[in-house]
Amino acid sequence: MEKYLPQLKNKNSSTKEAPDRRGDPPLKHQSRVFQDARCHRYRMLNNIERNGSYRVKYPHFFMLFILEGHIAMQTDTEEQLDIKAGECLCTYHNEGDYKLRVYPGNVEAVTLVFQPQILVHKEHNQLLFPSIYPVIEAMIKNLHGIKSLPAVRIRARTKKTIETLFHLNIDDKNKLNNKINHLILQLVSQHHEDLSNLLSSPALSAPILMKIYIDENLDNPNLQVKQLTDQFIGSARTLQRKFQEAYGSTIKSYITAKRMEKALQLLKEKVSVNDVLPQVGYVDQHSFSVQFKKYYGFPPSGV
Repeated sequence: MEKYLPQLKNKNSSTKEAPDRRGDPPLKHQSRVFQDARCHRYRMLNNIERNGSYRVKYPHFFMLFILEGHIAMQTDTEEQLDIKAGECLCTYHNEGDYKLRVYPGNVEAVTLVFQPQILVHKEHNQLLFPSIYPVIEAMIKNLHGIKSLPAVRIRARTKKTIETLFHLNIDDKNKLNNKINHLILQLVSQHHEDLSNLLSSPALSAPILMKIYIDENLDNPNLQVKQLTDQFIGSARTLQRKFQEAYGSTIKSYITAKRMEKALQLLKEKVSVNDVLPQVGYVDQHSFSVQFKKYYGFPPSGV
């Protein structure tokens, strides 16, 4: 993906091949930059699993389409999101450093970054697609790390719309911008429809309810997989599998991530460590400090 997200400078389409460095396979990169959006296509043949990192300079909302291959996006925490061929992810990055894993094989990925204002109804000042509100909210509130919704399957017509974004040419800039915004609305509308169907699926009801339950019970020291099996129907193994399929993270990793994020926010607000402990489900300061340092790389006293 992009190591450094570019500013909206160049209005022209470009295709280039990155040089082969340290034995890395060549990365073919095609980009188009418009008034309110930019799209990038990356292609590479990866013979081994590769791990890298990239930096995000400012918060942004985007859609990721994996047309071929398999990648995993990871924050500097334990959270990891796996996206496979034929899947689309609507997500948000805060400013910071992120990790990326690319699995062996052919990889083709498309990122679409655009102004969220495109998705707001001009007359009613309302979000056109409520299903993506959690991502917009994350960006507005400057929440930590990757915030995303479950991945959905890419439709055939979605692929056609993506191709149009890369090949559309209209001399009049205003007409071009209006057409591009219309195509983006088409993509988000398709995503919204598929996501709404996915979220109403009985197969996903358990992980959604588990996520809500975890978010509301971070202060419970006994919050763990065993307790969730008492609250929800299914074995620990089944619940683990469903949760990871929906959110790309294990239940334990998600609980830890949410607790550490909440702890960091409280410490930034000058709440004492002793007062933070009961709010994030810890009774022992030493255990909390060890986990906090493991998660962030510095102790609570370093906030």
